[in-house]
Amino acid sequence: VTVKTDTASRVEGLKIGADDYVCKPFDEDELLARVSGMLRIKRLADEVAAQRAKLELASVIDEMTGLYNFRYLHTRLTEEFKRAERYHEPFACALIDTDHLKLLNEVSRDVGDAVIRSVAAAIRRCVRDVDVVARYGGEEFLVILPSTHFAGSASVGERIWREVRDEAVEVDGRSYRATVSVGIALYPSRDIRTKDALLRGADAISGPPSARFDTPTEGRKP
Repeated sequence: VTVKTDTASRVEGLKIGADDYVCKPFDEDELLARVSGMLRIKRLADEVAAQRAKLELASVIDEMTGLYNFRYLHTRLTEEFKRAERYHEPFACALIDTDHLKLLNEVSRDVGDAVIRSVAAAIRRCVRDVDVVARYGGEEFLVILPSTHFAGSASVGERIWREVRDEAVEVDGRSYRATVSVGIALYPSRDIRTKDALLRGADAISGPPSARFDTPTEGRKP
């Protein structure tokens, strides 16, 4: 609201960022109508921003588990790996593979999906806020562990393994228990110099026993 009523002042006011321009003396009804119009525009802008944020989130979230998806994973993994290189910090990742998901899916697809969601929830309970959990594949999950030594990452892996093992999944009145195998890789180490090598190391579940937590399959039923 201004006493400057000339056209040049009005134009200048709009150019420097004003959304509207009311000259004195102003009419109260006109002022309220203009404010109402601005509030309506603001609400519409907020709705557009909210929808955009929702779409952006959907583009990086796995619908079934609510975890980050493969697309977001590689972007974040690249960022964290570069940060570890720059600041010479330890950096670990853990690959969690759901055991015998095919057998569970043969019982029922609902059972397989319920187990995947249960494993995802168990992993989230076992990590820090700064860690990143993503769905890596159909039955695989990847946990990015910034500033984490091998001992710390091994502890996280074992905690996840036990959390999944101890949790029962109820589907149609029946109880199912899943197990997982956890592979861990650490940067820097002798064989790991790149992000891709880090992923390959974590994927090598058949590596040394100290880097994995496996459960025997003998006698186990879905």
